[in-house]
Amino acid sequence: MIKLMGELSKGNTFLVILTLIFVTIFALDGIVYPYFAGALADTLGEGRFDELPVLLLFWLFMWILLAVGGIGQDYFFGKLRARILTRLKDTVFKRAYKPAYRKIGSDKFYAQITADTKQVETDFVNHMVMVVFCIAQSIITLVFLMTLNWQVGLVFVLLGFIPAIMPRFTSKWIQNSASDWQENNHKYLNYTNEGLNGRGVITRFNAIRFIKDETVKLLNKEQDKYFWMHFKQSLSSNGVFIVYSITMIGSIAYGAFQVYQGNLTVGMLITIMMAADRVTSPLVFLASIYNKMNAMVPILNKLLYGENAGEVIADPVFKDMGGTLLQLDNGAIGYDEPLVEDLNLSVEPRDKILIQGGSGTGKSTLLKTLMNEHEPLHGEVSYGEQLDDNIVMNFAVVEQRPFLFNQSIRYNLQLGNDISDDVLIETLKNVGLDKYAHDKGLDLIIGDDNHRLSGGEMKRLEVARALVYGKDILVVDEALSGLDDTSARKLNDLIMRFPGAVINIEHHIPEELKGNYNKVIAL
Repeated sequence: MIKLMGELSKGNTFLVILTLIFVTIFALDGIVYPYFAGALADTLGEGRFDELPVLLLFWLFMWILLAVGGIGQDYFFGKLRARILTRLKDTVFKRAYKPAYRKIGSDKFYAQITADTKQVETDFVNHMVMVVFCIAQSIITLVFLMTLNWQVGLVFVLLGFIPAIMPRFTSKWIQNSASDWQENNHKYLNYTNEGLNGRGVITRFNAIRFIKDETVKLLNKEQDKYFWMHFKQSLSSNGVFIVYSITMIGSIAYGAFQVYQGNLTVGMLITIMMAADRVTSPLVFLASIYNKMNAMVPILNKLLYGENAGEVIADPVFKDMGGTLLQLDNGAIGYDEPLVEDLNLSVEPRDKILIQGGSGTGKSTLLKTLMNEHEPLHGEVSYGEQLDDNIVMNFAVVEQRPFLFNQSIRYNLQLGNDISDDVLIETLKNVGLDKYAHDKGLDLIIGDDNHRLSGGEMKRLEVARALVYGKDILVVDEALSGLDDTSARKLNDLIMRFPGAVINIEHHIPEELKGNYNKVIAL
């Protein structure tokens, strides 16, 4: 756990040092209140009233110092916590773009960034400062306690250590319950996401009741796991508290006997008792938060380091192929069993290739294979040396449902790059989106809650992206489906004018449009 705390704090040395300084000042409370409470009791008991004003002023000064320590601790740890959470969310977001994780659904990454990160913040990150505070206060107060009366202080401390070691026996039990909750929480979030995204289908097929019932079942199971995760933590923590109460009463009884024997003053006993409590109580509290923090270790490890992503795609093979962009030799395409076998295909710079076939014939799998998103079962895919090493940068894809940000048209075309409005306007004209080819059109916010583009317009905008970035290969994934004949012909004409290579997969396409392609592959 300490290793994880160090990993989370890495790169924030200045904030860590300042946090530690103010935590140490705040931890002096383990000495301040016990010392002055005991000194006040002895001063009043012995009638030394002339010393009272100085004692109270000094006590006030130390309280103000403790308040400054608390404020500084909250400020600098708040800054550190913000950086830790930013790093966690950013790490998960960036991992989603790594090739090894491309097959993991977006909803799983979204759940990690939202639900898992929030849980880690509550039950791990927020407790990090308390771990340091508890350790600092226990050490500082223990040293102070040993200078007062080490025999009595040792009895208080040794008995106080007993409840501190109890969580070691329940840590695995609690970790398992946290893993169970995380698994069921992801299932619930994924199913809920599908239920919301599929509202149209669910409504049309009268499946609302079924989906609602299944969602409630998953929610009830997730809540049950959540309940047991926290209840097990509570059982462990309250068990610690019971043992602590027993040991504390035993310590007080021993201290009272020492007063009876005349070995201690009442004020000294008060100081030792309160100081000992500030040695043991932080350790008991540390034991209770240890359970919560320990439960978060599996989740935190997944956020920091990821998990097994399954199949890892081999690095693409680049060759000098005399201008050929990519080539598939004797390819067998599929997953466990081949859907297509002995397939040979070469893609030249200006090729217009049509891949046609019914559902389940391997069209989409073939596209993924050509784009290095899936490995062939047999054969080899090679890429021309002129292509970018990051193979995905060479492709643009027009899908049945293109993804567009709920931002301006300019934002969707530039995607953070410095591309002039003149280039964007000219490109919009080239793809037949003349009504948006002006400054106000570029500023137009598109999306479900704003201006909605038609299906054909969205696909044209996708082609515009490919033109703006000068992609070598345009992949069209059944983009003509769902369009009326006129829109489909216009989009097909636009695709045919694309200056690079085109690979178009379609289930159905009019015969007269087939003649536009110089290579046709029937699956």
